[in-house]
Amino acid sequence: MNINKRIGASLGLLAGTTLGSGISFLFLLQTYDLVWCVTIGGVIGITLGIAFSMLSNPSSKGSVN
Repeated sequence: MNINKRIGASLGLLAGTTLGSGISFLFLLQTYDLVWCVTIGGVIGITLGIAFSMLSNPSSKGSVN
């Protein structure tokens, strides 16, 4: 499967914010805590998505296209 950085970042953002939202729901967090939890989850997801895309396709050497 060929995953470039843009797709990795998009899927990471989707997965991270979904996970952050689920954690916020389980811990019954209020407004500001919920926003921070979802934001942190999104940033972690983007980082992991880009890292996964770079590791899964080493021949592209960081190609954006």
